[in-house]
Amino acid sequence: ARRIVAHGRRVLASDEREAESISPKDVANAMATTLAIAAVGLEPTEQSVYEAAVVTIGDTSAFVLDGASGWTPVTAVKNEGAAVASSATVALPYVPTEAVSPIGVEISGGGALMLMSDGVGDPLGRGDGPVGRHLAGLWAEPPDPLTFAAQISFARKSFDDDRTVVGIWTPR
Repeated sequence: ARRIVAHGRRVLASDEREAESISPKDVANAMATTLAIAAVGLEPTEQSVYEAAVVTIGDTSAFVLDGASGWTPVTAVKNEGAAVASSATVALPYVPTEAVSPIGVEISGGGALMLMSDGVGDPLGRGDGPVGRHLAGLWAEPPDPLTFAAQISFARKSFDDDRTVVGIWTPR
């Protein structure tokens, strides 16, 4: 967060004196970002699962995709149960008011951990709708990078936010 504010002050200011007067809120209004971090074990456990830990800040989503059970949300599903959908989120350089703790995840062999921005995560929802069924079929196996990029650039009415996905497929 400090680095984003420092960079924002440099970018937004015309000189060093003006940079000091730019507040973190000014920077956040001009540039903000969400964050997703995952650490995945390289070897399976005795139960043939890969252990992982996920941390997110903002409305970035994490899901496990398994051929047998489909999509399992790791993080909260945005707007689930809300009477009115909201796009508000606490993104860096704002720091969450509550401590951010890693979420433990188990991925079966041949499954995948998917980290995604809200442009994909929002239309995916819980993964049981048309977007979820379509992507689950496409991502049952890791596609080549150009095909993966094309698959992320789908169109769905009223979902036009940025589309970023990092997929980590485990060996069978």
